Amino acid sequence: MKKRPLVPQSAGEITDVSVRFHRTWAERFRRAKWFVLLFLFIFVLLMLLFCKGSINYETFLFLLRDLDAEYHADTDEGGIGVYYDADTQMTCQLFKDHLIVIDTRQVSLYGLSGYRVYSYNHHYKNPAVAVSDGYFIVYDLGGYGFSFYNAVGLLHENDDYDFPILDVTVADNGTFGVLTKNQTYRSTVQLYDSSCKLLASYHTMRYVTRIKLNENASRIQIASVYIDSTDAGGSENGVPRMVLQAYEVGKDKELYFLEYPEGTLTDVALSASSVIPIDICNLNSRTVGVLCNNGFLIASNGGKLRLFYSFLNDLPASVGTLSCAAFGEGQAALLFLDAVNESRKHLVVLNSQGSFVYDKPIAIDDHVIHMSYKGSTLFLLSPSHVYKLEKNGKLSSIALGEHSEIVGFCAYDSKTALVSYEEKTVAITFD
Repeated sequence: MKKRPLVPQSAGEITDVSVRFHRTWAERFRRAKWFVLLFLFIFVLLMLLFCKGSINYETFLFLLRDLDAEYHADTDEGGIGVYYDADTQMTCQLFKDHLIVIDTRQVSLYGLSGYRVYSYNHHYKNPAVAVSDGYFIVYDLGGYGFSFYNAVGLLHENDDYDFPILDVTVADNGTFGVLTKNQTYRSTVQLYDSSCKLLASYHTMRYVTRIKLNENASRIQIASVYIDSTDAGGSENGVPRMVLQAYEVGKDKELYFLEYPEGTLTDVALSASSVIPIDICNLNSRTVGVLCNNGFLIASNGGKLRLFYSFLNDLPASVGTLSCAAFGEGQAALLFLDAVNESRKHLVVLNSQGSFVYDKPIAIDDHVIHMSYKGSTLFLLSPSHVYKLEKNGKLSSIALGEHSEIVGFCAYDSKTALVSYEEKTVAITFD
């Protein structure tokens, strides 16, 4: 018996078998269409439920960010190299895989391969920058305005402050704080969300020197100083005491209040006990560090003092003044000059528990001007070399050669550091 093909060979050869064939496949395609629509509906629903914060106009623009990018590239072998116009005042800072370049006129964001993502004019006399993984803020230190950016562009600008801006901190989710003052209080900390809506304000008669949000923006830490005249028998020449406070973000709830030094001091101890906070760092999710004028304080997130490493009492007699400091993941590096010969250096590295990771002289004769951490690797910069100190204590260096004035330095990964000059940023990569 001769078999007939399922698909007709000609227009007149239409049979019941061919009709059933087409009907069967048409039904299958209809079912597949509804299955795809149902899958798409479930996918969109899940995205709206779990990724609602990432589905917005800014994210869409971020996908298109390179369409009109302007290139200023002369990359090295590692694909990193950014050229820009030199200016009399430059600030360069790493932001994700981009480079923030601030001169006297503009705020620009560059990709590390050299393209310019965007550029905005500013009018700040003394521009400074605060950076997180998701956002950065350029503000006029001692001035009255700031501008709020992400990887897409300028999100918000505020030039309406009545009193000078003294410090800014920003978290990964865009929550940020601004330190200023008002007519009633010596210090005021204003806390905003990523849409620049005011969440809370904190006021004190103490002099706040630094503020710091933790990475997930659940708390803000405030370091301040006040003069305790009771230590001098009621005179005006009392001891500057440090206070470290933490508040739950968006609420008035004080999580802890830590004062150092504690207790009443005698006149003999006045000058040696003056503690003024200079900087705050989050050593990890459970520990905060405070760099002071004469020591380094480590405290838990509950406000319990773990260590105060005194630069006056805990260092060897041969060690002199602090040269520079850097903070990494769970570590703080403090570089000191020798008391007699400043070409000799002494490096102290403390972990979040207050234990010593490194405490000995380091073989660097040059003047170290910057330090930067990436993980447990510490990079150090002198005018002529970049040094890399590994976790095992191995020290290596690369010469920089002839160059213009250095305006920035930061670690990029465990093998690479970025050195910013007046007209370019280059990568220094170790083997």
